[in-house]
Amino acid sequence: MSKRYLVLCTVLLATIVLSFAGCGKKPSADKAEPTPIPQITEAEGEKIPDKAVDKTVGKRTAEQPDQPKLRITVAVPVTDEAADTMLKLNTLEELLAAVDSKDPVIRAAVADKLLRRNSPAATEALKKLLQDPIEDVRYTAAAGLIDMEDEAVALDLAQIAIHDPSEEVRLEVITNLAFADPPAATVPVLEVAIKDQVAQVREEAVAVLADLFVVEAIPVLIEAIKDRDANVRGVALEALQFITQLTHGAEYDKWKQWWDTEGADFSLDEEKWAEEIIE
Repeated sequence: MSKRYLVLCTVLLATIVLSFAGCGKKPSADKAEPTPIPQITEAEGEKIPDKAVDKTVGKRTAEQPDQPKLRITVAVPVTDEAADTMLKLNTLEELLAAVDSKDPVIRAAVADKLLRRNSPAATEALKKLLQDPIEDVRYTAAAGLIDMEDEAVALDLAQIAIHDPSEEVRLEVITNLAFADPPAATVPVLEVAIKDQVAQVREEAVAVLADLFVVEAIPVLIEAIKDRDANVRGVALEALQFITQLTHGAEYDKWKQWWDTEGADFSLDEEKWAEEIIE
């Protein structure tokens, strides 16, 4: 059972207890919709302070990713009405009707349940919830993309979530992409992420590109060794050496020339990769 489900169950139990205690309050108004994050350009040279991250490249296990703490703790009280509504949300029609609820707690619960509904209507509703003005609603939707039955739909939704104003949401999307299938299909989303304004997000995207172990990741990683942040450049170089088993140093021009002249004929040494993973 995922953390997301446990948290939602905990929240639901808490709401029922609160309703019996008579502690419900009216929800406050939603926050205004945030503006999209800007993307960095190569010309920008100001360094963003790094956060401590695990820089292990290509060594992830096949188990579920290490997820950040899921936060279904919206900054409004849970009302008696919300607790009652969440208990009744079962059919697709009921869920779709609740997408526009004024209560963000209900919208978060709807997002979680829609992730398990494989239908065009559910997908459209999730697109809307991924752009919700409340971060916890968006986080709930983004965190569950890895559990969706239709991988293609999940990747389409990830293209929305990767532009989220919240660093935590973007990191959650990137971490889950390491377990997507087929791996090569996730490269376009990660290519967006390596242009993120936050160094930690870019570094995580580079690490996941290494984990995917696909040829399509190589040209993206080559561009990443020009990153303005030293940690990102270091992880990108390590990833390139890990995937290609080549050593061209940290010189972008050498890597680019190699890819332009020999990339079309390059094939991955999966046997060598498997040996390093075992070690």
